[in-house]
Amino acid sequence: MAEQIIVSPERLQAISKQMTARGEVHQQNLAVLRSELSSLLGRWKGDAANAHNSEMEQVVFPAFQRLIDALNHGAQVVQATMQNFDEAQIEGEKPLKQLSEVVPAEYKSASQNGAAGSSTGQVQTGSVGAPTGSGAGAGSDGGA
Repeated sequence: MAEQIIVSPERLQAISKQMTARGEVHQQNLAVLRSELSSLLGRWKGDAANAHNSEMEQVVFPAFQRLIDALNHGAQVVQATMQNFDEAQIEGEKPLKQLSEVVPAEYKSASQNGAAGSSTGQVQTGSVGAPTGSGAGAGSDGGA
């Protein structure tokens, strides 16, 4: 038996919305973090401040942005997956719909031609394979 995949469009939609919402929250958090860093660097001077700022700009912020991008891309992929399953379901139903249209038409034409009415209770009588006429051995003991 073929494996069956059950997809709930509502569940996929919820997952996509959740990923988008988390991406938006992280985008806001990134903006706050940048603002806080800017404020901190206004008061913090020296080599340590420069090293910290450099690491934030070169490592942390890009990684944070990749997370946001991944969440947004994931939401788009879930939407595309939902669309693919919808299209597959429509395509998979086509043969069944075609069959349901053909079978009743064939049944109707068969009943009009009498095929459906062949069980009318008529019985054909007679013997199958019984000797008839005057062939060899008819009415004798078979040649004994």
